[in-house]
Order: sequence, then C-alpha cells, then structure tokens
Amino acid sequence: MARKKPKKNKQKDTPVSGWREPDAGPDDGVSVGGQWTDKRLLRWRDFPIREEVGEPIRVTFAPKAYAEVVSLSKMNLNKEICGVLAGEFCEDDYGMYVFVGAVIEGSSADQGAAHVTYTQETWNEIHERMEKDYRNYEIVGWYHTHPGFGVSFSDMDLFIQENFFAGRGQIAFVSDPLGGEEAICVNTPKGIENLKRFWVDDRQRDCTFKRDASPGGSVQSAQVSEAIESMEQRLRQTLQSVDALRATFYRFLTILGMMVAVGIVFWISNIVYSRWTADTSPPKVQTFSRGAAKVGGKWCWVGSKVVALPVPPNVAAALREEERRQFLAAEEKRKAATQPASQASGGIKLAPATQPAPKTGTQPSGAPGNDITLKDSTP
Repeated sequence: MARKKPKKNKQKDTPVSGWREPDAGPDDGVSVGGQWTDKRLLRWRDFPIREEVGEPIRVTFAPKAYAEVVSLSKMNLNKEICGVLAGEFCEDDYGMYVFVGAVIEGSSADQGAAHVTYTQETWNEIHERMEKDYRNYEIVGWYHTHPGFGVSFSDMDLFIQENFFAGRGQIAFVSDPLGGEEAICVNTPKGIENLKRFWVDDRQRDCTFKRDASPGGSVQSAQVSEAIESMEQRLRQTLQSVDALRATFYRFLTILGMMVAVGIVFWISNIVYSRWTADTSPPKVQTFSRGAAKVGGKWCWVGSKVVALPVPPNVAAALREEERRQFLAAEEKRKAATQPASQASGGIKLAPATQPAPKTGTQPSGAPGNDITLKDSTP
C-alpha cells in the first residue's frame, strides 16, 4: 500500500549532495555502531522507478558508487575486503528507500582469505573520510566480498549487521567477484530480510539468494542452506579446475602446432636454399685421349674424356684424412731408412783402415796385410 508523506514535511528536491534539517542536533544520525535514530527526517525525493516494487526497503546505487564497489572487489581476488556505504535515507510516495551515493574503503581492516574485521583504526579512517568528503551523507550500510565462496551471509556477517549496522534501513552488500554474484540484506521492523533486487540508477539488478533470515536475524533451514552452499562451492571449484585444465591443454596444442609449423618452414627453406645454391653447370673436360681397338672384328679409334666433378663434403673429408695417414706413414718409413749405422750395430762403428805402405817389395814384419783397428765409439 502506497503511503503519502504529509505535505508539511515535503521539501523541494535538492542536489545529490543531500539535505539535512536545519535544527538537526549533533546526536542525530548514525552513531559509531551505526544506530539509526528517528529524530532525523527522511529526505523527500522520487525513486528512479515510480511504481510499487514489492521490496521491504528499496535500494538504489549511484552509478559511480556502484562502479567503485565493483572495481574494489575485482582488484582484490585473493582476500576479502570491506568498507561502508555512504548516502541518504529517502522517502517518496511509495515509502522509505536507501540511496547509496559513495563508497569508503576500509583499507585498515584486518583482511584475510575468508574473514574481515573492522578495527578501531578502520572506524577512525571511515569517520575522517565522512567528515572530510561526505559531510552531507551518512552511513547507510556496509559492503564486503566473498571471492570464490558465493554470496551467502554467514553468522559472522549477520553478527556485524546486528551489532554495528543495526539502524533501520541500513543494508549489507556482499559480492563474489569471481562468480559475479551479488546479494543485499536490510534491517526492517521484522528483522533482517534479503532483497530480491536493487537498482543502479534506474537499471534493475537481481540478487542471488543463499540464506533466508527470519526476524531477529536467526537463520531458517541452516543445515540445508549450508549443504547446498557447500555443493555449489565444490561444483564451482570443479568447473574452475576443468577450465584451467582445458586452457593448459589448449596452450600445449598451440605450442606443439607452432613447433611443427616452424620445423616444416625450416625444412622447406633448407631445400629451397640447397637447390638455389647448387652448381648445375655441366662438368668441364680436362683431357681427351684415343687409341685403336678392335671392335666387332674391325679396328676402330676409341676416345675417352676425363672430366672433373665436385666431391661431396663428407667424401672429401675422408679422402683428406686418408691422404694425411699416407703422408705420416711415408714420413715414418723415410726416418727409419735414414737412421745412422751406429744405431743399427748397437753403438759400435768400424774405424777406417790405415793407408797401405808404399810397395818396396817387402812388407813390415808382423803385418801380413792392412791393419784393422776396432774403436769403441762409446764416450
């Protein structure tokens, strides 16, 4: 049922920066724990969709704020991140709704692969940013990510929502940047409820349901929901493993195909180069000789030509090696033939015979012939 705002409270629409009551005191608004007070008047502004949508509380994001929260979630895929959503609590002819105009990252939070904790330093940083950049906004909720784990609201998430963002209309936004899923829960008079959809300006986005919360934040059918969530998580991990294996197989086939293609190109190039550089000129005649021969009972001149043909490299190398061995063998024979006679006779050589005495008709006594003297050549 649509309800009308009393005319006396209706104000003119103001820029996105927000509007506050002139007499708003310092106690109005969101406390450190995020508590809502009924002292603050809702801002009267038309929702982007001018119709009944059937949600407990409608939520709309400014395009820039939604783009920022998506960008932050995709920049950190290995750990959870968190922060707060700044904006305004508004009202139109169809009731109250939440406008998210800015995102403040909790960069000082204790972040891990499967947990996130708001520390006192985180809160100090958030309030400094709110005071400096978003003085016309207030904290309308918080966000965090579950990379690879789906968008279910865990018991710890519900505890944070109940104790730190328990104000009426404050929301919790969770996203899975790996699975592309998003979900929002909001505080209502009945307790924490999940939303089926939200809007980015006037474009609708559907939420992913994981767990349903009853009034007071207690979870119904927790065991069934956890079993379904565990099964979905295992299925998602299996699909990721299959995709990774398929990508590896495709890369292997691509590399193998490239190697085969390079080998074929190199083989064809080698053949073309060999044909291009091959010597196709006819052999040159070196000598020509002829002689008489009897062929078929007749004497004929028989001629022969001697031509020079190139020898293949491997045959030329073998011939050169054979020529070298023959040369070394000839050198060994020559050295053996020219060795001194003293080496052949065991180190003893014969002294030259003495000159014979002049013939006088007589020979010296005791010397029937020429004397031969053996002389040892050893030192």
